[in-house]
Amino acid sequence: MAPRYSVFGNNPIELKTRKALRVMGRLIEGWSIDPDSRPAGARTELDGRLIVFPRAALQKTLEGLPDADRLTEDDYELRDNIAEIELLLRRPDRFSIVLPEPEAIEFQHRALQQDLWPTVTLPMVYGDIPWDTASQDWAVHVEIAEMRDDDPAGYMVQLSGENPLDEFLRPYLAGYCCTQCS
Repeated sequence: MAPRYSVFGNNPIELKTRKALRVMGRLIEGWSIDPDSRPAGARTELDGRLIVFPRAALQKTLEGLPDADRLTEDDYELRDNIAEIELLLRRPDRFSIVLPEPEAIEFQHRALQQDLWPTVTLPMVYGDIPWDTASQDWAVHVEIAEMRDDDPAGYMVQLSGENPLDEFLRPYLAGYCCTQCS
């Protein structure tokens, strides 16, 4: 078995708990439909579809949330060198793909070259589906009542197989990057 240290751990933001997923999801939903909900000081670039605001504005937004939604360092981590956050609104006549960082993809290739198994973090919600009830034709079903705010947001999956990039990583990237919103 490959060692479990083959993890790319330099994500721009890491949402560590379900609470962080819930809170950030609610913020993203609001930002997409209500320009007034965006952090103070947000500016637009390009044709008005790129919204940019400083890191401090995100932190102030998070600090202004009700106590039940207040995030701590146990819930999320924003990489130190992140100075600004970008929100991209798609144009109706365009298909947008948000590319992963080149360093992350290069890391997965290096892992394979060193005979390690590449590793990805998947949302924990998929870990809650009992394998004996899963079917490719069924929608994802999760008992929401069983989810707790302090549960982990994700779980590690090590990629194996003859070509783990083709068998898992690339389809997962295509699914994530092409269908970020339904």
